[in-house]
Amino acid sequence: MIGVIAGLHDGGLRVPRDISIVGIDDLYLDALISPTITSIRQPIPEIAEAMIGRLVKRIETPNLAPAEQVFRPALVVRNSVRRLGAK
Repeated sequence: MIGVIAGLHDGGLRVPRDISIVGIDDLYLDALISPTITSIRQPIPEIAEAMIGRLVKRIETPNLAPAEQVFRPALVVRNSVRRLGAK
């Protein structure tokens, strides 16, 4: 993300005035660089718990049918996205 922001800056664009940036996985560095990066945080503990539970069930029942599970991410709003109406 740092490289993207630097490249945009070199091209004459400023984050978030000219372009907004949203990262994924809410990396530790997202909160340390300037501007801080808005990011999508995945619910890693819930995903890991579900995967382990599924693995145990699959070991106990080898013919277990495939299943889909959806997890709700969270938007972590920081300074890399311009607010509506802001100039």
